[in-house]
Amino acid sequence: MILPELDEPVRLEPPVGLPANLWIRDRPLHSLKGSEKEFERFLATLKAIPVNARILLIGAGALFDRLAAFPVTLYEPLLQLRRLYTERTTLSTVGSDIDLTQYDAVIVHPAYRRMFPELNRFHREYGIKPESAQRRPGVDDRTTAHFLRQWLRNYSIRLNQRELHFFEGFSPAPSTFLFCGAGPSLLEDLNRYREQFAASQEQPIVLAADTAAAAVLHAGWPVDLVLSVDSGSGTSYHFALLRETARLRGIPLPPVLSWMAGSAFAEQAGFPVYFVPTLFPPDQILTAHLALGTPFANPYRNVLGYAVALTARHAGSRLLMAGVGFKPRQNQFYVRGTGYDLFHSMRQNRLDTAEQYHVQLTDRQRHANRSALARLQEAEQLAGAAALQSVAGPFQLRSTTYSGATLSKTLLAAHAGTLLRQEFGEPFHSLTRRHLAFCD
Repeated sequence: MILPELDEPVRLEPPVGLPANLWIRDRPLHSLKGSEKEFERFLATLKAIPVNARILLIGAGALFDRLAAFPVTLYEPLLQLRRLYTERTTLSTVGSDIDLTQYDAVIVHPAYRRMFPELNRFHREYGIKPESAQRRPGVDDRTTAHFLRQWLRNYSIRLNQRELHFFEGFSPAPSTFLFCGAGPSLLEDLNRYREQFAASQEQPIVLAADTAAAAVLHAGWPVDLVLSVDSGSGTSYHFALLRETARLRGIPLPPVLSWMAGSAFAEQAGFPVYFVPTLFPPDQILTAHLALGTPFANPYRNVLGYAVALTARHAGSRLLMAGVGFKPRQNQFYVRGTGYDLFHSMRQNRLDTAEQYHVQLTDRQRHANRSALARLQEAEQLAGAAALQSVAGPFQLRSTTYSGATLSKTLLAAHAGTLLRQEFGEPFHSLTRRHLAFCD
C-alpha cells in the first residue's frame, strides 16, 4: 500500500531545543494553550503499548524527538518534517510503500487526523488488530474499572428504598415494539412509521432511549417506556430535558426501565422506575433466590440490548427501529434536541463551540456504533420481519414489587460480600465494603 506523502511547508516553534508546536499552512498542529498536556496524554497512550507489539505510528508532529524510548515504527507523511528526522533523531522509520497488515495496530496521531482527513481511513481500517486487542484489557474490564464505584453506590441507594418494582412485561403481548434511538435519522424514520401504522391501524409499544425520549415526545409520538442503562451523571441532562418536554406538552412522565445500578436521577426527577435483573453479580444472586424473571443480557452494551431483550420476553412480537442509523449525517451521530445539546448549551463559549462538542461525541460514538452494528448483523431476530396480526391495546405494564429490606436480607443470606470479593478482586473490595457493608 502506498501511504500519502504531503508536501506542505512546516515551521517548528521554537526552531531549536524541544519544539512546542508545529505550524502547517500557518496553522498550529497542536494546542496553542496546552501542547505539553496534549503531548503527555499521547505519550501515556504509547506507554501502554506492549513491548512486543508491532505498532506503526503515522505522524509525530512536534513529538518526533521524544519518541525514541517507545516501541513504535514511524511513518511521517510530511516530507519537510521527515528530512528533519534524519538530522535530529534516530527513530525507526519506513517509506510510503508498506504492507500495513504486518503491524498489530496503526496509530494515526490525533492532530494529523484533524488536519488531514485523508489519513482517517488508515486509523479506521487498521487501528486495532484482534491479536493486539487480546493483549489489552477488554471493553467490559475497562467499563467495570471505571464505573464500579458508581454502580455500587446506586445499588446501595436502591436497597434503601421502600418499594422496588421489577418489570415483568406488557399485557396483552403487543405485536410490535418500536425502538427509538437517538441517531440523526430518527425524525425521518418516525415520519415513515407514522404512515405505515396509520395505514395498518397497528398500535406499537414505543420504546425510547433516554437520549432520544425528549425528541420523540417533541415529534408528537407517545413514549410508552424509556430505556436507561448509563449510570453516569450525564444521564441527568436527558431526564431533565424529558421532564421539561412532558411538562410543556401537558402529559404525565413516562415510565423508565433501568437496572438497579442505573442512574438514580430518574427517581429524583419523579419518573416511575421499573427495574430488570442483569448479569451484574448482585443481580445474579437476587435472581437465583427471588422471582425477578430472566436476566437481561446486553451484548450491544447500550439501550438497544434492552429493547432486544424486552422483545424476547414477549413471544411472537417483532422489533422495529427508528434512529438507529449507524452512519453520521453532516458529521453528527445524534438527532438534535437531546440532553447533549442541553448540557453543552450551559457551557459553550467562543472557544468551546457546539460544533467542537459534536465532533467529540462523534469520535466516541463511531466505535460504539461499529460494534453494535456487528452485533445487529448477527441477530437473526432483527432480520426483516413479516407482517403480524395486530394486537389491540390498551397495554398494561406488569411488575413485581419487593422492598429494599427484602433484597438486602437476600444478599446477606447468600454471603454476597464474599462472592463480590471473588468477582472483582481485592482492589475493589474496599468499594463493596463501603457501599454494601451489610453483606460482609
